[in-house]
Amino acid sequence: MLLWIIHDILILYLFTFYLIYWYYFRFRAGMKDLEVMMINAISSAFETIGTVEQGVELLDIFMHLQVREVCSVYTTIKITHR
Repeated sequence: MLLWIIHDILILYLFTFYLIYWYYFRFRAGMKDLEVMMINAISSAFETIGTVEQGVELLDIFMHLQVREVCSVYTTIKITHR
């Protein structure tokens, strides 16, 4: 009887661990997709700059995205190559 209880607890534990693991990687893949979308938005926005004022406005808009390393690096690349 005790073995069945331990067996059931281990099965439940492994199933729970698998679900947490699956949701974590699903979330991570979603974040990568969002980063790609943000990079595309940054790229298309910097291609439409006509004046310095517009460039400063874009930098101000994209400043809150600097938390993500990918966006920070890509924005820096776009600024230096402009």
